[in-house]
Amino acid sequence: AIARCKEECYSKDDYGLTPLIYLMYICADYNAIEYMVQIGGRKLLFIKDKNGWNALHHACNLGDEAIIYIFSH
Repeated sequence: AIARCKEECYSKDDYGLTPLIYLMYICADYNAIEYMVQIGGRKLLFIKDKNGWNALHHACNLGDEAIIYIFSH
């Protein structure tokens, strides 16, 4: 089950957005975000969407310091 979850963490929609990015915008569940990064690995943070933004760019755009903290530690 974890292998499937890890694989799905790296999926993208037509805009290049990953489940992590949707999770940040839709519910900002910090525990779920932290868990997804643990399962998917830190390289999950650097996947770029079609505009060249990665998860950290989106977190900064949201202005969510808690998410930025999770990504930086």
